[in-house]
Amino acid sequence: MEEMRKLGEGLGTLIHELSHKPIKAGIVCEMGVGGSSIVGSSLAEGLRRNGNDVHIISYSRSFRRLPKEIKFHHIPSKDFNVFHHLPLTLVTAGKIEDVIRKENLDVINVHYALPYAASAYLAKQMVASHGIKIPVVTTLHGTDVHTVGVHDQFRSVTKFVLESSDGITTICKFLADKAKENFDIDSEIKVIHNFVDTQKFRRRENPGFRKSIAEESEKIMVHASNFRPIKRIDHIIRAFKTASKSIPSKLILLGDGPEMPKMKRLASKLNIGDKITFTGAVKDVQKYFSVSDLFVMASENEGMPLSIMEAMSCRVPAVAVNRGGMPEIVEDGKTGYVAEYGDTRDIAEKCMKILSDGSLCEKMARNSRERIEKDFNMRKNVAEYERYYRRLMLTSI
Repeated sequence: MEEMRKLGEGLGTLIHELSHKPIKAGIVCEMGVGGSSIVGSSLAEGLRRNGNDVHIISYSRSFRRLPKEIKFHHIPSKDFNVFHHLPLTLVTAGKIEDVIRKENLDVINVHYALPYAASAYLAKQMVASHGIKIPVVTTLHGTDVHTVGVHDQFRSVTKFVLESSDGITTICKFLADKAKENFDIDSEIKVIHNFVDTQKFRRRENPGFRKSIAEESEKIMVHASNFRPIKRIDHIIRAFKTASKSIPSKLILLGDGPEMPKMKRLASKLNIGDKITFTGAVKDVQKYFSVSDLFVMASENEGMPLSIMEAMSCRVPAVAVNRGGMPEIVEDGKTGYVAEYGDTRDIAEKCMKILSDGSLCEKMARNSRERIEKDFNMRKNVAEYERYYRRLMLTSI
């Protein structure tokens, strides 16, 4: 009886410690300009602000400046000569295993299913052989659910690594439902929405900068992405041409990617090249959002695009299409409008409806900021990740 009492007390003490001590978290993600990269690095920053010990494991450093207290662990990309291609999954697994053991991590959170969830699975088995138990969380972002992951070559692998994860999170309800449907997942998929640092992404008027882009009488429409085909920037350009005939305006296209040359040619072909600014990849997107009147997104599919949320946080209403998780962000008629996917006329008309009505535009701008502060702010959603990590840490005792 005494031994049972002591065991219970010891377990109670351990549970109390795990529930309150700073978390040693490993975040595995890309560090480019894509959504999963930004979410992973922003989550690392938010966790660190809350006093946790955070380690990023990646192939390159974030293009956004992160606090120096966040420890960076570089995944080597050495050419081994004997392989025709870099064994990405194996190299990443080795680095994750190394960091788990050296830093005594409490949890690993991989952002994007392939190859990172597979790498984390291998790393977990490797450290288990040394008596180390660590929960692995896989966060799904979009194409790993509805495009890459469902490819014939990857579907069974994706299903396996998801079912082998200790926890699965997604950035929106649409992706949670789609993951269950595509991979026949029975286990819980926790929805933790993307988030924005509302202190960083707030409107800061800059008349001089705005004047360098557009005339005082012109409106400014903006879009930001990694210029992949799925983003359908051609639809945005065609809708802008229609809208700009009625409302004098300029279009800013932030970002870079494989579609950039093609989109420049399209703008030139439509004789609106002088009205469109292609910025390339930029770090200070909030500077552009702060002088814009409307954000536009026309993607074939999306999870929960950060660019819309960051723009809305800067008091920019949005027109998005009825695909993926976009309608979960843009409240039709309140923070902007939801248009029919592929219908450039509808997209243009929704844009014109906002830009032609100053009071409506201002009301939607105010509603946009309030919605981000209420539902998608960094403090609230990072805290959800922390609670989820701690729950898994307790169940892995």
